[in-house]
Amino acid sequence: MFIWLFSLLGWGWIACPALAQDEPTEYDLPKSAKPAAKPGTPATPPAQAKPKGLHNPHSAAFAQFLLKQLPQWQEIMTNPAKYRLQIIFTQVNRDKNNRPSLRHHTFQLDTLQYFYPASAIKLPVAIMALEKLNELNIPKLSKYSRLVVGKGQACQLPDPGNPRYPGGYSSIAQYIKTALVVSDNVDFDHLFEFCGQQWLHEKLWAKGYKSVRVLHRLGSYCMPDENRYTNPMTFYEQDSAIYKQPLVRNPHTYRNTGKRLFMGKARIEPDGRKVNGPADFTYRNHVSLKDLHEMMIAVMMPAGISRGKRFNLKADDYKFLHRYLSMYPTELRSPAYEPPEWWPLKMKYLYYGADKDAEPHPELRIFNKVGMAIGFLTDTAYFVDFENKVEFFLSATFYTNTDDVAFGGAYEFEGKALPFFRDLGNVLYNFERERVKKVLPRLNFYQQNYSDGY
Repeated sequence: MFIWLFSLLGWGWIACPALAQDEPTEYDLPKSAKPAAKPGTPATPPAQAKPKGLHNPHSAAFAQFLLKQLPQWQEIMTNPAKYRLQIIFTQVNRDKNNRPSLRHHTFQLDTLQYFYPASAIKLPVAIMALEKLNELNIPKLSKYSRLVVGKGQACQLPDPGNPRYPGGYSSIAQYIKTALVVSDNVDFDHLFEFCGQQWLHEKLWAKGYKSVRVLHRLGSYCMPDENRYTNPMTFYEQDSAIYKQPLVRNPHTYRNTGKRLFMGKARIEPDGRKVNGPADFTYRNHVSLKDLHEMMIAVMMPAGISRGKRFNLKADDYKFLHRYLSMYPTELRSPAYEPPEWWPLKMKYLYYGADKDAEPHPELRIFNKVGMAIGFLTDTAYFVDFENKVEFFLSATFYTNTDDVAFGGAYEFEGKALPFFRDLGNVLYNFERERVKKVLPRLNFYQQNYSDGY
């Protein structure tokens, strides 16, 4: 059966352009970050372009494959507009030198259609916090430097230091750990504040990630104008300040410009009132699935993405991100996150769904970032099976709201979205496991020792 399916999918795949001989692989990442590009990105939000690179004119083949392999989800697969369903599946082939060649397949990909990314927006912000440290290039300043966050606006949350963290202090490294592993919202906010709204957008837009809009915090409620201000903060080497960043204001107002920005026949206001009429997502966070997927490729496999879309990261930054994109919540020890609130496979939705009793696959690691809120479920992931030499990228987004009331909480995450994600990931994993490869990948680069809990 899978031989026929391979032929079907193979007809629809598009291979990326051949990589130049000097393209770095994950085995020869630069030892130090390259100089940052000169500023000059337009301050106004760029228009979002139609899909390129990941756009596949033969996606009917992929749709046929999914329809055949997911018969229990026919209602979803045949009504993708209702569920705002989008899927990107990327196969990886390696040559004898382990250099990757990517082939993309898509289902209902639409970079102009809005979806709320929830915590998936933490991925680009975590990456760009590391890039900003490299751009600053200040002696002794690193992601591990002690950090004190001040307060410059009424809605802002300060951070003088957290006794739960190693040494009792906060750092960019600690914020990234908890933002990625357990999706801590306040720590994400501090990463956003370190980047600054204007710098963050202009850098991402310059790389080609034009859909990104990080318009609000997640851990504290601020009005749109208040979110343009980011907290003052100071970095220390022991007791000496090595870098002070003042309160920063973005002089520009950003907004979403895509399709279907209004949702629901009614909405629940912050004070609990139900109001007739749709909710407006014009000033909500956003990133297209295409941009999110390509960011994951850029972090996990920089040789698989064009130079302009790569990040200004050091080799240690890549390893750091790999570790915390793949670590289970219960493997984190400082601080510890334990049952029943936390279980090992929480937030590995594209393979395990919401199954709290599932046993981790002994050779499979999933490097991913999820978002789940307001009826939207999104996951972007890189799968690696070290024993069976399997690797692929998979991203998907899904919307479910039974009563069509925005912010009402009548979402079918456990009944539809999470089981669908589980089955989707399993189908594609099994397909890739059975696919015969001309060259088996060497995947040891991605292996980590998680036993120390840090």
